[in-house]
Amino acid sequence: MKRLFVTAMMVASMSAVSFAQVTKGSSTKAQTLLTEGKVDEAKTEIDNAFSYMQDQVEKITAKKGAEKAAKKAPKAKDYLAKGKIYTALALKDTANIDESLLKEGVAALHKVDDLEKPNSTYPIMADQTIESTWGAIFNQGATAYGAADYKTAVKYFNQSKIIKADTTAFLYSAIAASQEGSMQQATLDNFKGYIEAKKALNDTADMLYYQQVIYLEKSFKEDYQAALDAVNAARVYYPTDKNMIQEMVGLYLKLEQPDMAIEKIQKEIDADPKNEVLFYDLGYVYDQLATSAKKNEDKEAMTAYSAKALKAYEDAVAVNPKYYDAVFNIAVNHYNTAAATWNEANDMSMDEYRKRGAEVENKAKEQFRKSLPFFEKARELKPNDRMLLETLAGTYLKIGDKAKAAEIQKQLESIPE
Repeated sequence: MKRLFVTAMMVASMSAVSFAQVTKGSSTKAQTLLTEGKVDEAKTEIDNAFSYMQDQVEKITAKKGAEKAAKKAPKAKDYLAKGKIYTALALKDTANIDESLLKEGVAALHKVDDLEKPNSTYPIMADQTIESTWGAIFNQGATAYGAADYKTAVKYFNQSKIIKADTTAFLYSAIAASQEGSMQQATLDNFKGYIEAKKALNDTADMLYYQQVIYLEKSFKEDYQAALDAVNAARVYYPTDKNMIQEMVGLYLKLEQPDMAIEKIQKEIDADPKNEVLFYDLGYVYDQLATSAKKNEDKEAMTAYSAKALKAYEDAVAVNPKYYDAVFNIAVNHYNTAAATWNEANDMSMDEYRKRGAEVENKAKEQFRKSLPFFEKARELKPNDRMLLETLAGTYLKIGDKAKAAEIQKQLESIPE
């Protein structure tokens, strides 16, 4: 009886050992099953093969060391088989691509490159699988985009990035997301990704894409610091772009950092004193500060800032005499000074006006006259600008030159609205 019990224990023990053994799969057989279209069976076979090889590695490492065990580790052909099987299974239902299988399959295919020389057969076959898998998913996105199903298109374009996060995938994802309308975050993330992908290639993204990022940071996220960071990133490649300089200035003002704007622009002027746009934008900052001082009824600060703005615009015109915006702003600066003086006369009491009203009005007229050469220069540069002509006609009326005002009015009537 005792002997029978021991025998039973030995059988049980052997059975336990038997169950603990790892099934020996074959990557060659797994590849054959894949070729026959038996994808699920192929996955079982390749999983068994990898489990068995890993088990062998662990056992040999414990007994003989890692160097001996490496001979039993999976080879390039094994990873190729796994990559092909996993990607095929991931795409088995293209409407519901299994992203976890896709990631593991792509990782296996990239492992092939690590184990073999690039020009050998296995890496070439791995790369071909990567490209065909990427193409299959990307084309699904293109089909959805063509059908105006932008949300689905974004899904596929994003899944294609699991395989190959190149500029094409980011750009098409961004465009599809922007077309969908409600996917602003996806649009922003993908335009950012596109810019970074271009950088990785030592290439420069077109200004348009930086503008998209800046716009979304401002309008969607309302993150003006992030928008400013995007502007500064763009200006590394487009340092003299007028729109980017003005975006930078506007964002510093939005962040209530005018001093930072002035400091940055001044440094850039010192480095590039022939850039009229920098002088113009320095004037613009001072103009904004003058406007703020006026609201706060700080006349002294307003006068000081206006003078600095005028000087900056004059410097811009010194660099480029045909710079319309700067010429026009010089005229406006003189005009605003004259208008303030004119309003001073209007606000006088009757007694005060009798004493010094005429004197103040004459001073205002002299200041209006200072604006006229610059308004006329602006007129030469943009002869049919309605706002300019209307302002110019009004200025001539202020100084009593009705003939010139009538001439400009006639020109205005000849311009189609």
